[in-house]
Amino acid sequence: MIITNLPRIYLFGALLLTGTLRHAQPAPVLITAQSEAKHITEARAALLLGVNEAVAPGLPGVISVFGPRAFPVMVGTPGGDKAVVAPSVAAAFTPKAGIVAFGHDGFLDPKAWNTGQTKQLLLNSLRWTQRGKNGPVGIWTGNDNTALVELFSAAGINATAVKSGDNLAKFSALVVNG
Repeated sequence: MIITNLPRIYLFGALLLTGTLRHAQPAPVLITAQSEAKHITEARAALLLGVNEAVAPGLPGVISVFGPRAFPVMVGTPGGDKAVVAPSVAAAFTPKAGIVAFGHDGFLDPKAWNTGQTKQLLLNSLRWTQRGKNGPVGIWTGNDNTALVELFSAAGINATAVKSGDNLAKFSALVVNG
């Protein structure tokens, strides 16, 4: 799927992305390991501020993390297999955009929010991907969005349920699942 000219945050199947996506010719980018390591360390610290543990009900999927600006945020043991430790939350960024991916839509389920600091992880993820912007956030999960709207609103975030893909440009952020 190619997405063009979309604003700020997008959560595709529990994927959170900010920035405007444009399909264009790639420009050469100078990336140094030292500068990216610093940005990754800062990003991980922001995402995990106040978070020691987060839980998603069900069987979290494993996220494949690759690229110089992609990194695991949290690792877990899928299916309780103690021998396998894999990313269940990951993030990536460009100079103008950020993305957070969750390995299971259960992270968006209110039943999971009071286990560990799952709720704080969601709030941190939204704030990190917003990059200091305070515009309205659209919630478009295909389910009843009331709980997510209430969660973000209680944290001082202007959140609105979205029922279709029309008029997404008015949002500074969009949370999508499905």
